[in-house]
Amino acid sequence: MSQSRNHDLDKLRAVAVLMTMIVHFPRLKAYIPFLDPWSGVDLFFAISGFIVATTFTASMPGGMDQGKERQFAPQVIYTLAFFCRRFFRLTPAIVTVLFAYFTAGYLLEGADFFSGFSPAKEVFAMFTYQYNLFAAATGGGKLIWHWSLSAEEQFYMIFPFFMFLVPKSKHRIIVILVLLALVTLVVRPFGLLLFRAGPWLTSQDLGVATVLPHYRSDAILYGLLLFSLSGFSWYPLIKIQVLAHSRCLATAVSAVLILILAYAPGLCYSYNATMVTVSLVSFVLVWLASYNSNVILPLKLPYWDQSLAWIGTRSYGLYLLNVPTNLTMKSAFEKLALRGIDLPYGVRFPLTLVMFMLLAELLYRCIEQPFLRMGGRYAKSILGLIRPNTTKSTPS
Repeated sequence: MSQSRNHDLDKLRAVAVLMTMIVHFPRLKAYIPFLDPWSGVDLFFAISGFIVATTFTASMPGGMDQGKERQFAPQVIYTLAFFCRRFFRLTPAIVTVLFAYFTAGYLLEGADFFSGFSPAKEVFAMFTYQYNLFAAATGGGKLIWHWSLSAEEQFYMIFPFFMFLVPKSKHRIIVILVLLALVTLVVRPFGLLLFRAGPWLTSQDLGVATVLPHYRSDAILYGLLLFSLSGFSWYPLIKIQVLAHSRCLATAVSAVLILILAYAPGLCYSYNATMVTVSLVSFVLVWLASYNSNVILPLKLPYWDQSLAWIGTRSYGLYLLNVPTNLTMKSAFEKLALRGIDLPYGVRFPLTLVMFMLLAELLYRCIEQPFLRMGGRYAKSILGLIRPNTTKSTPS
């Protein structure tokens, strides 16, 4: 696989974050029946599983199949470099958004902003990467969107050790398929059955059920499965060539898949069926995008590709800012209304959107990119302990 920028994956990131934004803007969702596109998070998960695995193995001499090259000491170095890149990629932006959100909330609402939730508990759960478990146990709070980031971080922490313990792609594929079967056929149905069984269940039983929506591992596993498949010599041969040569067909296929992904949560008959559907569709979309052949929504419209590229490259910041910006602007508009300036929704929404985009651009240029480069330099230094002067930095 090429290490150049994959623009199709950027488009999928854009689709995922736009779907997530719709969920957090209820008025938009209300105009379209059956639309409840929380599955955008699962598309993010599938992309993350594929990209993170690809990035991790790019600096390793044996690539995705370690075989004889697998040694404990070098693996520790690779893992430390991986964690270093992840830390500088994710944490500075989180801290910046959290500080800005709490500051703006306090300035607008005073001490009332902190009523009804425990900042210390939520921040602790967030930075120890267990907010998904915290949300399952408590229903979450003002930082609820961090449940998905915690689920991803847990994957990041387990993944390097999984790669060391299961170094060969063919063995890894078998393990992933077994895990997917267990989640789909045992863990989720059993957990949901417990959830519906009645009030006599213990808190531990209920925990099994309520944690499931906050620990959706399917799509990440599918992303990791796709990565494992991509190393085989036959992988380029299963590329659907006709899509790369027919803009209309590629647009139709990718649009239908995205519509299925967006509407599945509102139309599927059960939660388990929904998760199977959105995970498989996400898998297919990331598979199509993995070849970087411009087959994801290749519309020939002015600024179309540039717009999706902008959203895709800033998708992490957009996800972090989505809820805080929406709630902060809502609070600001309510303060204005108390002063006699009651703006209609047709004005509030564009203003919120403009503020959202400005903050995302500032976060990307001033925080994300500088710290990403810093993390790359530190990771390169760590890898230099194994292969001095030969290690190439890998993009996140």
